[in-house]
Amino acid sequence: MRHSLLFLYCIPLITSCQLAVVKNGKPQARIVVNQEDSTAMQAANLMQDFLKRISGAELAIIPDDSKIEKGDILIGDFQLPLKNLDTSQIKEDGFFISTQDGYIRIVGGKGKGTIYGAVTLLEDYLGVRYYAENMPVYTETKNIALPAKINKIDNPSFRYRQTQGYSIKDPVYKLWHRLDEPNEVFADNLWVHTFNSILPAAQYGESHPEYYALINGERRPGAASQWCLTNPEVLELAAARIDAIFKA
Repeated sequence: MRHSLLFLYCIPLITSCQLAVVKNGKPQARIVVNQEDSTAMQAANLMQDFLKRISGAELAIIPDDSKIEKGDILIGDFQLPLKNLDTSQIKEDGFFISTQDGYIRIVGGKGKGTIYGAVTLLEDYLGVRYYAENMPVYTETKNIALPAKINKIDNPSFRYRQTQGYSIKDPVYKLWHRLDEPNEVFADNLWVHTFNSILPAAQYGESHPEYYALINGERRPGAASQWCLTNPEVLELAAARIDAIFKA
């Protein structure tokens, strides 16, 4: 009898420590977002999509000037004060997620922070995994709840992450694993095998074959050729070109 009473006593403690997002297949929250912020909207759409996949319930996405209710998912920097939150701690691509005041908050720094916050919420607290292109894994359920004591700031350890795996063709996989592509990060998209981009063989190959490596007594200028790195003119031209790229 003592054990039965203890079990009944614990039930309200468990439920009071959670925020219901979906109950019996019906939405218990809305996603509130600045709809002019494209990054925050991507995060909102990602949340809406996966919550629907898991539960079958489609949470409404509403603008941030709407009347906000407890339990809503707030994506972005809302004008609702939260004690002990110093947004200066959130770095580029970093985020803050919290449920401690009855709202589910995702606040991002510059870059893709709000998206990565949404991914972390789905992955760490709802068990969603994304193993390969178009291959998410999750458990379907009609009831979704989040712990009411989440309070997490996360900043990336690396400025840039890239892979040449085929799965990067899937935009959700790419966001899920915080992957970038060279044309999104590097100056003038100069990333790996840049010789011909800096000094094009079509421009210099015929007039200055001495700019290119000597192979078996022959200069071989071309799009995939190596420079003659002992030629001081090559050094000067390359330096001037790179300087111009960074100034631009």
